[in-house]
Amino acid sequence: MTKNSIEPLELSEKQFFSDLLLGNIQAPMKERLLRFSAKSLLDIGCGAGRGMLLAYYVLGIERLIGFDLGNESNVLDSLNDQYEKAEAELGKEHKPIDSLEEYWSEIDTSIGDLNTKITDHATFRRLLNLHFGMRVQRLVRLNILNAEKFDAIICSQVFHFMDIDDIIVTLRLIEQHRHQNSLIYLSAKTGFTGKVGTPSEEMMERLMSFAKEQGLRHYKGPSVRDGQCQVFTNI
Repeated sequence: MTKNSIEPLELSEKQFFSDLLLGNIQAPMKERLLRFSAKSLLDIGCGAGRGMLLAYYVLGIERLIGFDLGNESNVLDSLNDQYEKAEAELGKEHKPIDSLEEYWSEIDTSIGDLNTKITDHATFRRLLNLHFGMRVQRLVRLNILNAEKFDAIICSQVFHFMDIDDIIVTLRLIEQHRHQNSLIYLSAKTGFTGKVGTPSEEMMERLMSFAKEQGLRHYKGPSVRDGQCQVFTNI
């Protein structure tokens, strides 16, 4: 565990947990991550499951549970929108991704992978325990996680979309489902230029307080086109 502090850290533009797994974030942090041993991971706001699948390939984590507010078709549409914009900037035409299985099969596993790349599409669904269309408060109400403790808990680039009630419930959920040695990686953007769920000042007040209680370090990343990245982690 590390003490709470603020220090500059060079991060990639998006600062998702997957960026860390792929080595796009400062080397010392990646090295500390690779020394981490885990069997289970909870991804809050998992999107298309990229971070979960990379955690399997890079860290060998096989118990993977993720949930996201969007339903599966919404997640796929968002994914195609992101790729279309990125490829348009490069003057390329985007070929739509028709399924999450197609997306998962194209994920690069070449950097530090512990597991062989999955080729059977059916295996993805068995490996990734995904719950789409699931708001955090409903997850808690249905008690889907029971009393399980996770070796790693991720909430990457989600908090700035949440309203204050969801932020409070999410932080409580993380506290309840971590154990003493759990890896925690939380990230959000302040000054976000998109649709904001909670004002940055109020969001940061909650995250800073939680970080202090949980022994997380606060890293302040560079300003990017849609906001300023903030990361809270014990890596």
